[in-house]
Amino acid sequence: MKFFTFVLLFLLSVSLFAQAEGEVEASNNNTKKIEELMVLVKAENMMNAFYSEIDTYMRTAGAQMGIPPEHQGLYDEYVARVMRLVQKEADWEKYKAPLVDIYGSNFTSEEINGMIAFYKTPVGQASIEKLPKVMQESMSIGQQMMQALSPQVQGLMKEFQEKIKAAQGTNPLAPAPAPAR
Repeated sequence: MKFFTFVLLFLLSVSLFAQAEGEVEASNNNTKKIEELMVLVKAENMMNAFYSEIDTYMRTAGAQMGIPPEHQGLYDEYVARVMRLVQKEADWEKYKAPLVDIYGSNFTSEEINGMIAFYKTPVGQASIEKLPKVMQESMSIGQQMMQALSPQVQGLMKEFQEKIKAAQGTNPLAPAPAPAR
């Protein structure tokens, strides 16, 4: 009986080990496939474009702040330091592993393989090349829409503040009185 139990436990442990080994191999294969997908969609290039967008945004914000010419050098140094920090702390190698994990937890192997197949086609390559511009133009439309809504949102904020002011007295940011017990 002991021999039978030993054999049964041995076979069970070998089976579990083989299953775990197969899952690790499947996971490694999926990771390689996701990394292949990242190369196909030029994800690292997108990260570099992101850096460029941050730099452009910061320079535009600086121009809108009306920095005097005598302080422009200080602002340029600030922007340069921020960009070095962002590129150091948010570089592709640090971003890639979590991104692979996100793809791995949200897409099946079949879906990853399908995306790889698609992005290898001329239509897939055209999508990769054109989608950044489509996204940029879409964001511009969104910003324009929000700018058009801004006066209405400000009006609603003023109305809200007035209601709070009426309910609490003169300070609209004062905490509401505690309810009576």
